[in-house]
Amino acid sequence: MNGIKSLLETLKGVLAEKRHDPTIREFLQAHVHEAFTVAADKLAQLGYLKTDERISLSSAVGDMLETFNKAAAEKCPVSQKQTLPLDVVQKLMER
Repeated sequence: MNGIKSLLETLKGVLAEKRHDPTIREFLQAHVHEAFTVAADKLAQLGYLKTDERISLSSAVGDMLETFNKAAAEKCPVSQKQTLPLDVVQKLMER
């Protein structure tokens, strides 16, 4: 449940910073990033990843998300255009 709250807070930050509702792509990107971060942090806390390894993997996820953004624009243009009102984002995060 903490991960959901964290993602919702991240999305609220996107809304405040960009002053618009997130697009489908932004929502998915934030969700993937949050899921990775939670999993990598847990592995680091358990001693399976060192800090430098965690940082390297985070960089790889950043590269992957750039690739995702480009592919989403080409393969599903609506993901760049369709926005999600905050109440919809909150409903999605409750699941």
